[in-house]
Formats: sequence, C-alpha cells, structure tokens
Amino acid sequence: AVCVRRGRPSGARAWLRRSIKCYGAGVVVCALLFLKYILTLVPWSFPTSLQSFDAETGEPLWRWDMPTWHWLCAAGDERNFMWRTLYGHKRNVCLPSAMSIPIVDADGVFWIGHMDGHLYGVRDLDGDRSIDADREVCRFDAGGSFFGSGPALAEGMMAIRTCEALHVFRA
Repeated sequence: AVCVRRGRPSGARAWLRRSIKCYGAGVVVCALLFLKYILTLVPWSFPTSLQSFDAETGEPLWRWDMPTWHWLCAAGDERNFMWRTLYGHKRNVCLPSAMSIPIVDADGVFWIGHMDGHLYGVRDLDGDRSIDADREVCRFDAGGSFFGSGPALAEGMMAIRTCEALHVFRA
C-alpha cells in the first residue's frame, strides 16, 4: 500500500493540481495521515473539574480542576486503530464519555476515570476545602479511557474496566 504522485509540480498552481493516487490500503493510510496532520493544527482542549457538595445543604465543599486533555479523542482510541479498521473489527474505536461514573469509597475517597486514561482518587484530607494535587490526589495510568461505568468496590478490592483492560486492586 503506497501513495504514488503523478505529474511534476511547477509552481503553486501545479502543486495544487497535482493528483495523488493511492492503491489498496494506501487510501486509508493517506486519508488518516492527512486527517491527523489537519487535526494537529486545531488547538483541542477539554478542561474538566470535580466538585463536592454537602448532601444536606448543597454548600460547596471543594473543587479540583483536573489536568486538561489536549487531544481530539480519548486516551487509547488511536492505539491499533489502523489494525482494527483494516481487519474489519466491528468497533474500531471505544468512544467513551469524558469521565466514568464516580464512586465514593468507605474512606471518603472520590474515584473517577478520566478521558486522559487515568483513574483519579481525590479526598480533602485536611478539610481546608481545597484539593492539593500533590497530597490529596491519587493517580493511576490505566493506559486507556473508561467506559461509562465507574469503579466497582468490594471489601478490600476495587476493579475498573477500560476500553482495553480490566484492572483489579487489592487493599
């Protein structure tokens, strides 16, 4: 699968008129390479934040601005995309939501999966109504984005599914 150029460019107009002919899987390769180049020109940005509220009064308890995700698709969606597309997989991308459904464990840690491929555990340990990312945020790189469902908890255990794997943690 290769791309073959026909004609010799002589100036800008000739360059624009030049045709590119692709054979076999080269059509997909050429199109995706061009699309990826175009998408890098657009400043994609997906800022997200977590907020906690008092259940009885609705008063805000804390807010944490998560790391901004700067790409068009979620983490892991590009991995093996070409292979899945060329070999006819029914689902060549995961297309997850930006965040998984959150859950709070017995210790008060707020767990959520993010489109950047990380599982975050957040807890305001000192009660100052602000989150210090260095001391109060636990981060695990799961290698891919999360489906809508969040972590599953059992006594001494947590499990979470990404688009590509199942991660199980024991206390």
